[in-house]
Amino acid sequence: MRAELARGCAALVALAAAGVPGLALGTHGGPIDGVVVDFVGLQPSEDGTASPACAAGGLVHNASSRVVTVRVYYRGVDAAGRMATAFARIVRVAPGESRPFASTHFVGDGGQEFGCVTLRKVEMVDAVADPDLDP
Repeated sequence: MRAELARGCAALVALAAAGVPGLALGTHGGPIDGVVVDFVGLQPSEDGTASPACAAGGLVHNASSRVVTVRVYYRGVDAAGRMATAFARIVRVAPGESRPFASTHFVGDGGQEFGCVTLRKVEMVDAVADPDLDP
């Protein structure tokens, strides 16, 4: 399921522009039908520096009958081919709930934050929804 998800999410910026809905997520214990993540866009975070850090914005939908925690991992690439990663953890998404989220900032191997204007490609490389076991 993860491989299928990764293949299907190869250009999130283009998918968002086309209005294509998100894909159903796999879990560590098998699929949970009805849990979907949509990419909304890149979100600059103004922190007073010349090049604001960048996060991925999204919306998680839980049409399942279970409370879930969703983890989403993104990879961004700049024009020079340098990679940066970002992730989001959306906890306790209730059945029937849709919730917006923002990822962490895109950060490269050396710890440098990437601005939205520098990213040329953004991919969702993994997304997992796991049932919350706490009552």
